[in-house]
Amino acid sequence: MRDVLETLFAMPIPVLLLMLAALLVWRWGRLRNALFVLATAVLTALSLPMVAEALSRPLAAGAMRGAEPMGRYAVVVPTAGIFVDGAGVWWPSAETIRRTAVGMTEHRSSGAALVVAGGAPLGDQPPEATVVARVMDLDGPGIRLETAARNTRETAAALAGMLGGKEGPQVVLVTSPVHFARMAASLRHHGIEVLRSPPSLVEDSPARGWMELLPSAVGLAQSRAALHEYAAILTYLIRGDIALGDL
Repeated sequence: MRDVLETLFAMPIPVLLLMLAALLVWRWGRLRNALFVLATAVLTALSLPMVAEALSRPLAAGAMRGAEPMGRYAVVVPTAGIFVDGAGVWWPSAETIRRTAVGMTEHRSSGAALVVAGGAPLGDQPPEATVVARVMDLDGPGIRLETAARNTRETAAALAGMLGGKEGPQVVLVTSPVHFARMAASLRHHGIEVLRSPPSLVEDSPARGWMELLPSAVGLAQSRAALHEYAAILTYLIRGDIALGDL
């Protein structure tokens, strides 16, 4: 289900489907032209930084208005991928390093426990949390690794087991702004209270004036990431992995 939804939402599939529809109705000139115009309009709109920002803003809203910790809490960092070099050595992605660095700063400044969570989604790779721990020298009291979870849903379930107690645990969530809504909802579904995201991860992007009106590859990539999250959230709702009240 999720793979199908993400494929249909992910660029450039929507545009290609519109173009295919235009080819199928080639004899009907007005309809054909309308579909080609619509495909072009969709591609152009999703490439605009202002549209990408509009799609991303609701996903990051919870990160920007979250509560401050009251009492003990943990800092949770879900990883965001790893890659292997030509020598067969695995390295964390830039986003994984970014999240972990912010999480380490929060951990050191507050004394809260740090949990880095990331298993092996592809199966034939080392756990992502293990890789980032090696590269960034994550060791010492108050630092824990979760190495079994392969996706957001499994991460939330695993963290509930690690952090669970008589009172619902509180966490500061360190993830990308567009991923925040789905990760936070998954944690809430398992009884974990999500407080906020570190300010450095959710700072507003500087205004770019008229550049916001120019289509760009960066804008298209940001729109694609947001649409991916909407498709994943819809899938989680359909499967019962989260409820509307968790969002």
